[in-house]
This record gives sequence, structure tokens and C-alpha cells, in this order.
Amino acid sequence: MDFYMGKIKNKLYDWKDRLRKGKMFTLVVSLVSIIITLTVFSLSLFRKYRELSENSNNQAFYELIEYVNNTEKLLAKATISNDSRHGAMVLTSTWKMASLAQSYLSRIPIDVQNLENVNKFLNQVGDYCYVLSKKNINGENLSQEDLDNLTSLHLYSIQLESTLNQLQEDLYSQNIKWGRIAK
Repeated sequence: MDFYMGKIKNKLYDWKDRLRKGKMFTLVVSLVSIIITLTVFSLSLFRKYRELSENSNNQAFYELIEYVNNTEKLLAKATISNDSRHGAMVLTSTWKMASLAQSYLSRIPIDVQNLENVNKFLNQVGDYCYVLSKKNINGENLSQEDLDNLTSLHLYSIQLESTLNQLQEDLYSQNIKWGRIAK
């Protein structure tokens, strides 16, 4: 046992002597410098990625709000449209806006349960407007039930628009961040 302890002790003294000579010291300093440089570089990349991700999320959210606003305005027009040809154009545009809103909604990193109702609403609006636009294209006028359904969808879209605008204010005033919403 003493034999092995003596060998270890000799190796430690040998390593200490090499450090004194400068060769090993240079190697250790170089390794520490490389590790520090890589750490700083990695942190810089992480910050850039986080900023890029935040900007991408903000853009998708802004586009979502724009398309929800457009959907709301078109739903309002659809409820007062008397001409079946004009109604078909408005309803087709509403279908398109709801689909685009769904597309941008899918890019936002929010828990699926939080988005489920918004996605369901946009899907219902799109599908319903598509069916009604086909009805108008075939020359049929919308029934009172169709108009009542459009009115209720319009009222819900106003609530959704208000909620999204409040969320946008909170995001831009830095009260909340995407990272906290996504969890």
C-alpha cells in the first residue's frame, strides 16, 4: 500500500514540477481560456435564439390579431348583406381570414388547452362561412337562422378580439412573456 502511495506522491510532485516549468501551466491556462470562450459563445447563441423566438412569436400573434379583427369585420358585413353575390364574396373572405388566423394561431407557443376554444371557434367560423358562401353562390338567400348564427359568431368574435387585444397589451408592456405563457 505504501508502495502505491509513494508512486502517487511522486506523480503529484512530478506534475507540480512540470507546472513550474511553464509548459503545463500554459496548457492549463489555454484549456481554461477555451472553456470560458465556448461558454460565452454558447450563452450568446442562446440569447440570440431566445430573441429570435420571441420576435417570431410576436409576429405570429400580431398576424393572428389582424386576421381575427378582419374576421370580425367580415362577420359584421355578412350579417347585413342582402345580395347573395356580395354575401358569397364576404363569406368566402371570412372563411379565408379564419383559416389564416388558425394558421398563425398554430405558430404561437401556448398550451393546447388554452388554444382549444379559439381554434375551435375559428374552425367553426371558417366551415360555416364556407357552407353559407356555397349556398349564396347557388343563388339561395340566407335564412333567418343563418343570419342569427352569423350574429352570434360575430358577437363571440368581438369578445375574442377584446381578449386578444388585452393579451397583446400585456405582452408589449412586458407584464408577461411568451416563455411563461407557453408553460
